[in-house]
Amino acid sequence: MDFPLLDTKVRVPLLTQPVVRRQRLIEALERGVRNHRATVVAAPAGYGKTTLLADLAQSSEFAVAWVSLDNADNEIGRFLRYLFSAWERIFPDVADSRLAVLLSATMTDLTRYSQNSSILRTARPKLRC
Repeated sequence: MDFPLLDTKVRVPLLTQPVVRRQRLIEALERGVRNHRATVVAAPAGYGKTTLLADLAQSSEFAVAWVSLDNADNEIGRFLRYLFSAWERIFPDVADSRLAVLLSATMTDLTRYSQNSSILRTARPKLRC
């Protein structure tokens, strides 16, 4: 099933108001990006995770692919399309890469199987947003 992608889900949020720069946290995240494959930022709602990460994305020396997820994105084909769209913003040639071919084939197979298999629908792990 094809669906339109929302541009706001793959765009780093703009910091429109002055914010308190959390330099110590930004430096810790920069170190984490250099030294680890994944870095998790976890805190309750309202603690400034999005603001912190948007500040990091706008000031980082690294290219940042941004994907905002919600419960509606709890389907592998949709998730992969958003992820690929985010990568495409920082690596425009990714659409011509082997990764694009692999993702395209994967999404086609997953879509076909998810439409035809009740086993896949019940056994598929849920993505946590």
